[in-house]
Amino acid sequence: MRKDAIEAKKLSESLEDQKKFLNIYMILFVLLIVLLTGVCYLEYEKNLTLDNKIEQIQKDIEIEKNKTESLNDMLKNHDSDEHVEKIAREQLGYVKPNEIIYIDRNSKSGN
Repeated sequence: MRKDAIEAKKLSESLEDQKKFLNIYMILFVLLIVLLTGVCYLEYEKNLTLDNKIEQIQKDIEIEKNKTESLNDMLKNHDSDEHVEKIAREQLGYVKPNEIIYIDRNSKSGN
């Protein structure tokens, strides 16, 4: 009987040791899952931030393309007779020969 009691005690101790290891492994597994979830969340946030930056940069690129197109159009037209005449009239006050300019003294714009 004594032998059976010793074997039962050893078996009981072995089972308790296995339960301790199982509990330790479960705790480590849960910690690993929590850690991986945190890392995935941080990567998700980083991805969202980068997507927003990409979207803003694409908008900026579109704005700059429009500005470039407008400047190219202005560059093409800057030597045209119409453009030269417009600048001469508006900025330099030139008039054509035999052209009469009327100035409204009551005008609020000061012209």
